[in-house]
Amino acid sequence: MNISDFWHELTHQLKSLRHISLIAHKNPDGDAMGALEGMRCLLSDNFPHLVVDVVMPQEDFDAHVFWVMGKTEENFSDTTDCIILLDAPRLTRTALPLEVFADKKVLCIDHHESFEDSIPGYVDSHASATCLILTEMALTLGWKISVQAATALLMGIYTDTGGFIHRSTDTRSFVAAAELMRLGADQVRISTEVFGNYTLPYLHDLGRWLLSIVIVDGIACLFLWANTNAALKNHIIGFLSGLAGVDIACVMVDIEWVIKCSFRTRKDTIDVNELAKKLWGGGHKKASGCILDGRLHEGIFHWQWQEYSPTTFAQFIKTLWPL
Repeated sequence: MNISDFWHELTHQLKSLRHISLIAHKNPDGDAMGALEGMRCLLSDNFPHLVVDVVMPQEDFDAHVFWVMGKTEENFSDTTDCIILLDAPRLTRTALPLEVFADKKVLCIDHHESFEDSIPGYVDSHASATCLILTEMALTLGWKISVQAATALLMGIYTDTGGFIHRSTDTRSFVAAAELMRLGADQVRISTEVFGNYTLPYLHDLGRWLLSIVIVDGIACLFLWANTNAALKNHIIGFLSGLAGVDIACVMVDIEWVIKCSFRTRKDTIDVNELAKKLWGGGHKKASGCILDGRLHEGIFHWQWQEYSPTTFAQFIKTLWPL
């Protein structure tokens, strides 16, 4: 189904619904939060009969992007007619147990690669951000886009393109950004909040972690702990991928007996989505991740009856090439 047909079908469905809940992946980034708040505003402004809420279970949110969010709920309401999953293809990527989705209609709007168990909906893996998809949807349908919605959507595009410097940045991204700014999006606040307002303790923490980086044959590897500042987790992998001589950045975070592994690259010849697939994950060509059933203890990653330091895990990643 093309984008126009999908959105017109969605519009038809929205007219018969009464209560929609929006949710994104756990540990939401700027694109997820921008999509949640932007979609909330779009639906509320263009379908006044709808009750629209955003479900975000309590987590350690990144303050550099959380400022855009309005009121959030811990769980779905009993009156929810439909759930829209944003910026994630699978229910397992949310912070809620699968049973809460039982007997509820769920649609997906996303820009990640689809899988066999992906939720039905609209996926455009060529879009630089889910917020780009929502922006194009609203413009295609002639929906009202408020200043609040425009700011949230622009923040999502801005963060997922790294401030318009990642390889995913394309003409579509700039056209959408220009339209959102024309509609009043606060680009100055976005750039100030996302890439500024760092505190001295934050910079001290960043400095300590930078001393732990290991680079082996073009792979930068760093192990982080679960209580690491959320903003720092999002910031540091982008920093690693931009280091001279680094082909792939790998950051491992210990989260409740599993390890979240994130990969980034700025090299056109490397596809970290293919790398993540070899570890049962996925994502984009330049940004991907996976979940590994292991643990970090005293700087050592215990996984599949093996022990890895950052150096030996970087060497292991190298064995998965060519990508």
